[in-house]
Amino acid sequence: MNISELGFVFELGFNIGIVSCLGSSIKEEVAKYLKDESYTRDKIYSSFTKEIVDEVERDIVRKNIDYLLFKGLSCGKNYFKEWIEAKVGNKEYKVEYFQANFFKVFDDKRRELDEKDYYIQLLKNQLNIDLTEEESTYLFKKGQVFRADTIILLSVRKKYYLCVVDNAISTPNIIDYTDLERLKYLLNKAIFQKRSKGSFSNLAVDNSDVTDMNIDKSLGDYILGLGKKEKPLFKMIQAGSYAHSFIKLLLNKGNIVPEAFESICIVGYTDEEICSSNLSYEQLDILKACEATYKEADRQNINTELVEKRQEVFSRIRSNFKRFFEVDSETLKNLIDLKMGMNTIQFSECYEDYQNTAEQFKYDDVVDTFRNIHAHQIGKYIGNKDINLLFLTGNPGIGKTTAIVDYLKKEDGYLFVYLSPEHKLTKI
Repeated sequence: MNISELGFVFELGFNIGIVSCLGSSIKEEVAKYLKDESYTRDKIYSSFTKEIVDEVERDIVRKNIDYLLFKGLSCGKNYFKEWIEAKVGNKEYKVEYFQANFFKVFDDKRRELDEKDYYIQLLKNQLNIDLTEEESTYLFKKGQVFRADTIILLSVRKKYYLCVVDNAISTPNIIDYTDLERLKYLLNKAIFQKRSKGSFSNLAVDNSDVTDMNIDKSLGDYILGLGKKEKPLFKMIQAGSYAHSFIKLLLNKGNIVPEAFESICIVGYTDEEICSSNLSYEQLDILKACEATYKEADRQNINTELVEKRQEVFSRIRSNFKRFFEVDSETLKNLIDLKMGMNTIQFSECYEDYQNTAEQFKYDDVVDTFRNIHAHQIGKYIGNKDINLLFLTGNPGIGKTTAIVDYLKKEDGYLFVYLSPEHKLTKI
């Protein structure tokens, strides 16, 4: 193991913290695995420091192992208690299923076949679910249930509460904690990152009576854009993929109907931030979108070479070009056969039904310009106190911003900030 895999230490501590809150039967089962010699302190130290020559650096890694294990244990225990209090309260609950990896995590000699058997037995022993060889192989693939860091399934009076967590730590945070200047640097960096983030970086979806938001349709594009840079958010999407895989398994082989899921919680838990969403059974499409998005992101950003990424980008450009513009075959061929350096491709389109915003026409017995009528409608709805959200869309120059500013000029107590993004072409 190398330093980048110290996240396994945090994950182990996190799951041990959860186990400390569970019943004696689960504690005893986990204790059997933790008695393996690979979990002795010296063995864990050795697995991370055997390739490190400098003794000072080795000592820093040892201290970080102790720190991450303790921090993970504390975080797991506190998180489970808070989740239970929020979802179940004082109601009596039953742990139907608990999945975490305690199978020789730090043993380099462990076999994947044995690890697969470990998860198969978890399902068999706790949920009485038998898998075929084909099913077990599939569920061990990336994004599927056996890859999840933590899965907790509770029941309260035939209602199910599911929580799926995916963990991560930031390896640059692995430092000598006696170096106060370095600690100050990390804290200032964390504060700067939080202040520099926009509102949309803290995406969360909570249970709601509104089930027609269609957020799953745009979630994929959002994650592949901003989400890739937001580790907690991306880990939450990863947890959503595992949750979708697990629920499909329960619905197919566990004799559970979708309506039985009272709450589905997916969590991206890092050593810097937590990102979570709480869903109902009516929002399973969001979990499906999480699984599809995680697979797509993995295909684009992890397992592909730069040449393949480049081809993927140009493929999308060509596809969108053909879809949105009436391009003749020769122009499209020029777009496909790009040469090195600067390429200039010219084409023209004629729009006969283009709406001139300054042109007058009749609307509700009023004759005025399209721009003024549009502004009137904005003023009408923006002044309605029963409307909490107003979404404006339209061609540039139609007067969206002007209408808002003109309305706010009539009111006191507003600070209006207008930001216009600038797109620059970059060489791919």
